Amino acid sequence: MKTPIRSRIPRRPATVDMRFAAAEGFTIIEVLVTIAVLSIFLFGFFQGYLALQAQRIDVARQARASDIAYSNLREVTSRPGQLTQQVCDTNANIMDLTIGNPTTEPGLDITSYGYTLQSSTTVHQQLGNSATQTLVAYAPAGCANLTTNPIKIVSTVTYGTSGNKVTHAIYIQ
Repeated sequence: MKTPIRSRIPRRPATVDMRFAAAEGFTIIEVLVTIAVLSIFLFGFFQGYLALQAQRIDVARQARASDIAYSNLREVTSRPGQLTQQVCDTNANIMDLTIGNPTTEPGLDITSYGYTLQSSTTVHQQLGNSATQTLVAYAPAGCANLTTNPIKIVSTVTYGTSGNKVTHAIYIQ
């Protein structure tokens, strides 16, 4: 009887190289690639976090500016009686001759007629030193019947280094 072919092939003893090939663990290249991928992921997460924080701060400032503009507008509870003393420019904007040249700024700053704005100190604390606020009256239907036509009162708060603006307006008959 013949011996099977398998048994005729001599077995090779296990060598040192084969033992190292079967060892478990990570190579240095695998560790470096893992660290690089993890670093990219963490960098992206950090950048996203910073962007969200900046957006949150912008929204909070805009909300504060909106509150200030709306509070200034609520000061006007009735039609300013002084508007009968004003003149109009060629664009039918109410102009105040007592402030200076009537063609420089459209509208009438009604804070000089007893309407008060929020405290400048409060506004600067909440929105920064560059924040400004205005309360201006316009005649959208023209000045022919200034005492009977509706007027538009606009409250504007400007803040930030890029000149962000929040505006609220009402019409008064």
